[in-house]
Amino acid sequence: CESDFSNFRIRIGEERYNRIFHVLIEILKQLDLITARIFSHDGTLVHSFARYHGCNYACKDCAEIRVGGDFISQIHDRILKLLENPYALSPDKTYRAFAKCPKGTLPNDVKPPSIKVCEFKILPYNPDYLYDKDQTAKLFGVEDALSKANLMLIPIRSNISKIDLNLHDNPVFVKCPRMPHDLDAKIGCRHSKHNPDKTEKVFGFQVIISTTIEPELGIELPIACITKPGSAKDGNYFIHIKEQVKWNHPSLHTYIDIGDSGFDETDNYNWSRSEGSIPIFDYNVRNENLSQASLLNRGYDHNGYPFAPCKVTCRPNGYDKQDKRLSFVCAKQCLSSTHAVPNPIPNCQYLSGALGFSCHVSIYDNPRLLSEIPRGSKRWKEIRNLRTSSERTNSTAKSDLDILARPRVFGLQRTACLAQIACIVILLKRFLDFIVRITLNLRKAITTGSKTHWKTLQLKKTPHFLLSLIQRK
Repeated sequence: CESDFSNFRIRIGEERYNRIFHVLIEILKQLDLITARIFSHDGTLVHSFARYHGCNYACKDCAEIRVGGDFISQIHDRILKLLENPYALSPDKTYRAFAKCPKGTLPNDVKPPSIKVCEFKILPYNPDYLYDKDQTAKLFGVEDALSKANLMLIPIRSNISKIDLNLHDNPVFVKCPRMPHDLDAKIGCRHSKHNPDKTEKVFGFQVIISTTIEPELGIELPIACITKPGSAKDGNYFIHIKEQVKWNHPSLHTYIDIGDSGFDETDNYNWSRSEGSIPIFDYNVRNENLSQASLLNRGYDHNGYPFAPCKVTCRPNGYDKQDKRLSFVCAKQCLSSTHAVPNPIPNCQYLSGALGFSCHVSIYDNPRLLSEIPRGSKRWKEIRNLRTSSERTNSTAKSDLDILARPRVFGLQRTACLAQIACIVILLKRFLDFIVRITLNLRKAITTGSKTHWKTLQLKKTPHFLLSLIQRK
């Protein structure tokens, strides 16, 4: 049955599936189908098969939480107090007892929720409602008092998991109703598919997949995978996933790393640059004030371009690889486009220069905002658009192959094994599709002699600026 395959995958383990995955990658590397010069990174949320019951910090200890004080005696005294005036009791009223969640596993800024220990009603005696095995009234020691008042106690709901009657205070242990069955799964947020301006919560896991883009061959292949709880930020595992590739394939060298704003961390930029790669990550604004007055006050715009003395935004004018700095010029915009200059300076001293005002900015002054390829430029946008390859990989694993679309698995280990299998299947499928496509085109070219079919066998045309970046030695 289905559980047999799930248990078999656990016996093999994520590490062995990952080794199989990288053996296949090594074979494709020897066939010159993988160069790993361009990496695209993205994370996708995978639903757990368990339901989310309301707590994102549950652990194994939540199955037996000790209720403070002598709980049985407190309920006993409470019921006797109610029986002092039995005519005031309403049959529709429900009585509840609560306990506080221990704050051991909760962050400091999270308020401990109340746990419903039990819920009951006190009704007039009716033998039709009587259940022989119910010992709730006897447990609380109010059986005789209820009988004298011709009443009965009807339990509605109880989260009591254990009562230790051997100890002096008879401690009561409860299982938190907010505790999910899958303790490894956590809540993650993503943009809603129906309304991108809103976010939706997913109870499950974060699967981070790196995809290598081969522009000459026109193929995109997964090359690394890491699975973490849903609350994990994919940017925190950028270095781990890069080290996974580096350890398994030391001869591969990456020249461009592409990612969304989740990877916008200073450590990721520094690590990528230390390995000789150019990080192309979306900038995370993080509540920055982007009003025009604030931008003028700090001296550069939202893309990191400095302002000239006349308050016009400078334009990029090259990158110095040796000194790791960008060059910017005003390009005499006050003469070429007067409407773009808010405050032109009469007799500006920089008009005598070839390009007007110029300045140099080191990328280490703001490693997140400044990039070797100026952020927001045409080249930067064209490279950034290659990130859709990661979205296609995630879509293939979920929609096309239906492997990670609400899988019937519990726990981090089972989900991690399934994620590795999904990457193996995507790798083999795209590789075989490539071989079949080339074989069919070659057969048609030989049999028909058509130049059109021979052209399809040639390498794809890659933009010159991209070739200059990925063909470095």
